[in-house]
Amino acid sequence: MEPRWWWRAGCWSFEIEDSQEQADIARSLGLAREDLDETLPIQAVSTGNTMLLVPIRSLRDLGNCRPNQNLLDDIFERNDVFRGGTGCYAFTRETIEIGAARAHARFFVGMGIGEDPATGSAAGPLGGYLVHHGATRVEPVNGVYKFVIEQGDFINRPSRIGLEVKGEPGKVEEVRVSGTSVVVARGVLEF
Repeated sequence: MEPRWWWRAGCWSFEIEDSQEQADIARSLGLAREDLDETLPIQAVSTGNTMLLVPIRSLRDLGNCRPNQNLLDDIFERNDVFRGGTGCYAFTRETIEIGAARAHARFFVGMGIGEDPATGSAAGPLGGYLVHHGATRVEPVNGVYKFVIEQGDFINRPSRIGLEVKGEPGKVEEVRVSGTSVVVARGVLEF
């Protein structure tokens, strides 16, 4: 049996409304401002580590992301609200699979890592964001929205992150993140 984990998310967020800042964020991803999904806001969110949630217009545009880490670092450094941020979770509501998937995302983390194939700590806030903005295209069952975030496909490490979000548009109460994992490396730390 594969391990399964759950995480309950607490989160704060801040919308990026300045059009120049939005254009700079798009440029840091190798995109134009027109490639952003303007029906949803860019938000800085934190569950302990601050990151940007960046809505992208299409799956094709998401696939065209080529992040410039220096530009992204500059954005995180110059803004007091999200100074010290850890990365950018770019997403689109277009998906590869049909079914429970409601968004496809890519996490550009920096720190020499490049792109993370599965980021539960970012998927949780994205799930709350999608429900908060009424953007899931999922009907809740007993007040809970259940859906999947696709991630990792563009780096040939496809991942599927399960989400259960309790609440309603405008009022998210709880986010639960689930998934299975596989061992990709082992090591020993000595102090």
